[in-house]
Amino acid sequence: MRTAMRRLADDGLLAGELAELPPEDWGAEALLEAATRGDPVALEIVDRLARRLAPVVTLLTGLLDLDRIVLAGPFAASAEPLLSRTREILEASVVFRCPELVASTAGGDVVLRGAVSRAVDVVRERALLD
Repeated sequence: MRTAMRRLADDGLLAGELAELPPEDWGAEALLEAATRGDPVALEIVDRLARRLAPVVTLLTGLLDLDRIVLAGPFAASAEPLLSRTREILEASVVFRCPELVASTAGGDVVLRGAVSRAVDVVRERALLD
């Protein structure tokens, strides 16, 4: 997302709400929040991202027979514009059923917490081994 914003800025095409942000604030959350407010440049970038995400969702769903895909990480709370556009693309193009696309509510450090939890479990399992 930051790369797309940088390319637009380099080409002199970054406009609207995103153009007012300093480059150090360019990122997923700023982009998705601008898209939520209807910023046309942000919506264009989100559309491009959704067009890249939709085939990945289709592939994973076909391979793994998924009912739900959860987007997690620091920007999950603001990901609805991306998820919504991806759903639209999938519903228009997929022959089989679309999985439910949702954002995690576990917070930005969910992967880290999961890794730490798993590490603690492994230590507990092996603590009494010779």
